[in-house]
Amino acid sequence: MTTLDKLRILELKMFDYFIDVCAKYNLQWFSDAGTTLGTVRHGGFIPWDDDMDIMMPRKDYNRLLEIGPVEFNDPYFFQTPLTDTTSSVHIKIRYNNTTCMTKFDSLGTHHRGVFIDIFPLDAIPDDEEVYKNEIGFVRCLCHDTTFKFAGYKNHKEVSIIDSRQAFIMLNKVLTDLSEQNSSSKLVTDMAMHRFRKIIGLKYNRADYSSYLEFDFKGLKHKIRVPIGYDNILTAQYGDWRIEKHEPSIHNTLLVDLEHNYDKYDNITFEEYDRLVEENAYDKWNITLQNKI
Repeated sequence: MTTLDKLRILELKMFDYFIDVCAKYNLQWFSDAGTTLGTVRHGGFIPWDDDMDIMMPRKDYNRLLEIGPVEFNDPYFFQTPLTDTTSSVHIKIRYNNTTCMTKFDSLGTHHRGVFIDIFPLDAIPDDEEVYKNEIGFVRCLCHDTTFKFAGYKNHKEVSIIDSRQAFIMLNKVLTDLSEQNSSSKLVTDMAMHRFRKIIGLKYNRADYSSYLEFDFKGLKHKIRVPIGYDNILTAQYGDWRIEKHEPSIHNTLLVDLEHNYDKYDNITFEEYDRLVEENAYDKWNITLQNKI
């Protein structure tokens, strides 16, 4: 069994538990991004994918923020700036005593175990000018929740602002804006607009008005795919039915499923690159990508 196979098993375990928690509190959720694409096109993971993405309407997402620290106990960890020193602007469910980290994660001491991502879905204005103004404001807030790099070569030069307060403020602003736009016809993950390539990516509210249930290989529960998945995937990937390699930021993750992430505290970027290069998991990904 490859490292990628083992990584996916842990992610599926986390996803199944997440579904149990949502059922307990009657929380709405949907598959998102590559997880939706993998579900409808492959019946499971995209062959080269290594993470799972979930979308929750803002109201349900905020409820999860309240109950998550209580419901997700060992071996799971409910990660936000309110529970950890992370500067992430969305929820992550982590798995204890593992390592799954990006290069910039090596700059912190936060939990860096195997994860699944949970994103909020916000209502946005139908008026394009108002939408652009809201984007500009939100991008400023998101910028202040991110690590500040004084220089990439010396980790000790890195400083970080109070990400806890920034996270609280960001979620309050996005909750208020979503409520103000409650009668609009459009929705999106507003916090993701901190990335330029995401700007303008929005969906019809009707596409998230309900869901379809699909089997997902390895998942005990059914997975919920948004009713308008065709429109959503077309907006995200274009002609999504044609199998091609969709770019991923995860292909250079440092994955170690046998050791806790603190084993890699204080490593340099050069050491990180060397470890990733030696990692059989990453070589597996590279080999597969070259075949596509």
